[in-house]
Amino acid sequence: MPQNTAVLSTPKVVSAPPTVNIRPQSISITKPKIFENTATDNIVSEPIPELNLNNSFSDEEFFKTWEKFQQTLSDEKRVSFSNLNIPVRNSDNEFIVLVNNVMQENEAKKLLSEAVQFFRGQLNNSTIVITTKIAEETETQRSLSPEQRYMEMVAKNPQLEEFRKLLSLEID
Repeated sequence: MPQNTAVLSTPKVVSAPPTVNIRPQSISITKPKIFENTATDNIVSEPIPELNLNNSFSDEEFFKTWEKFQQTLSDEKRVSFSNLNIPVRNSDNEFIVLVNNVMQENEAKKLLSEAVQFFRGQLNNSTIVITTKIAEETETQRSLSPEQRYMEMVAKNPQLEEFRKLLSLEID
């Protein structure tokens, strides 16, 4: 009977195939060029009137356009836009909108980029610029407690105290 004999063999080392940097061919998707036979002899070109895009405008015209732009906005944008302070003229064609904080400034920048284009078209002036500036809070605005604020309002309008007593209201 034959015996089972195990033959030990040394393992062969298999090397990885060499890597080859094969670059795929580039693919270009372009619109095919269509060549038409166009006759330019029959076209009469009329001179294009130059647009005067530097018309001057009054503050009243600007604010009417401000209101007109607000009416063109969607409801959500209209609310954000109405929360903005009315712009103040800084120079002939530059306006500044004061905002209270950075979040309001970011929202204002989105809206004002649309507004500037609208104003330029409506007022025929391509040099209109609207910028934002964060308003600085004064120290008195921060340090006043609700009672102190109420006392300032009463100083301006004494009937407020009578109204508070009539309704039995407390100051929180």
